[in-house]
Amino acid sequence: MPPKLLPHAIGAPDFVFKNLFLRVQKIDARARSSMADDFAAGRQTEIDHLNGEVVKLARSLGREAPVNSAIVELVKQRELGVEHAWSAEELRKYVLDGHRSVAPFGY
Repeated sequence: MPPKLLPHAIGAPDFVFKNLFLRVQKIDARARSSMADDFAAGRQTEIDHLNGEVVKLARSLGREAPVNSAIVELVKQRELGVEHAWSAEELRKYVLDGHRSVAPFGY
């Protein structure tokens, strides 16, 4: 898909996105993100420049970005060597439900 059409695909209603875009776009099963490479190499990630910037912007506007904050927190924990063995549902709840469903850092 041409990059200029990507915002339209992402902004499409879920049924359109799932039934058209996801069926056409294939992701290589061997593909890895740069963040996964950083974890594997023991390097700091770019999380501060990604989700961290969203958190800073929200705060500068007197708002919160709880999902982005949760992601930053989890990545920072992983950078320190903390690994969580959560199911996809537990991780979703932790990130989307404001940490209420999973014990905090250090459990």
